[in-house]
Amino acid sequence: GTSEADQPSERLLRLAARTGQAGVWHCEIAKSRLYWSGEVCRIHEVAPGSAPTLLEAVAFYAAESRARLSRLFDTCAREGASFDEQTEIITASGRRVGIRVMGEAVRDADGVITVV
Repeated sequence: GTSEADQPSERLLRLAARTGQAGVWHCEIAKSRLYWSGEVCRIHEVAPGSAPTLLEAVAFYAAESRARLSRLFDTCAREGASFDEQTEIITASGRRVGIRVMGEAVRDADGVITVV
């Protein structure tokens, strides 16, 4: 069996396999911190193991899409609404890169959304 702590990671890996995406991320809502896979770090051109705050992660989105992506994330975290968006980020070196970002809520045993 798997522990409860393993469930978000396993669910994210299944989502990545289903979509063909190499980069996987998740956000622990209580900490407002994102955990990025090595591929997500590479895409953003940051050091492997980087774990930005939610605000730091949103700052990578191109200015014109930050408000929309923030709203989608907030709705996912509050209500459980999944999202799947094409957008652009500005990498750490200043390059504009097109990405697809997907979010899916993970609930604990009581039904409370704990991870996006």
